[in-house]
Amino acid sequence: MTNDFDPSKLAPVIREIISVLRDKWRLTTALDEETSVNLDLGFAGEEAETLIVELAAKCRIDLTSFRFRDYFYSEEEVTWPWGNLVYRVFGICKPRSLRPLRIIDLARASHGGAGGHRL
Repeated sequence: MTNDFDPSKLAPVIREIISVLRDKWRLTTALDEETSVNLDLGFAGEEAETLIVELAAKCRIDLTSFRFRDYFYSEEEVTWPWGNLVYRVFGICKPRSLRPLRIIDLARASHGGAGGHRL
């Protein structure tokens, strides 16, 4: 890890991430560096995996220690129709909390941006 953080290197990476979100995923909502791809945009399951793999390849994001489960619900969690009802009514277990994954976090983990930051 390096302590030589240059925020100016993040701008092109942030633009690239936003471009992928707009072009491939056809998002028309307002996007900025604080937008969370999981909590604000609702990516989960296979779509989230596809997005993260694509961004990692395009922006050279280090995913070596990335824990998908910390940031995204699995496909089963979002497609099981009675999941939220069971959580709320029967109290079997509560939906797990997710860590926000913001565009700025992805940019900082990029070798083209700050580099050295791990997700």
